Amino acid sequence: SLVGRFGQEFAATGFAFGVERAMLALDRQGWREQGPPPAEILIAGEAGLEGALLRLAAELRRRGALVEVDVLGLSAEAALEYARRRGIARVALVAGESAGEFDLKVAGTGAWTRPGEAVWRQASVDQLLASLPESSAR
Repeated sequence: SLVGRFGQEFAATGFAFGVERAMLALDRQGWREQGPPPAEILIAGEAGLEGALLRLAAELRRRGALVEVDVLGLSAEAALEYARRRGIARVALVAGESAGEFDLKVAGTGAWTRPGEAVWRQASVDQLLASLPESSAR
């Protein structure tokens, strides 16, 4: 009945626009979609430890960390290189889990180490979280 107020009655009224045109207009205005911030910690481990990786990820997320879990089974060095490329501050390698405690080795990226020089340290979950840069999103 809206169109009828301006002339002839029609059953429906609508409009359309091309999404591509809308995106082009936004691009011309300098608008960029903000993606999620990068993870702070990449969790990796050997095959067979998937459950431990997921439990560690849940614990770290519960405590406010942004976490990514390696599902490809990357080697320690490949995981570290992946983390560097993605801007992830720490890599936590899970070697096992016993009575709710995780056997972790942690290495950093960026200022914590020089490229090609990985220093893996035994760490607890608390130590891992304390080692994160001050600028992290937590």
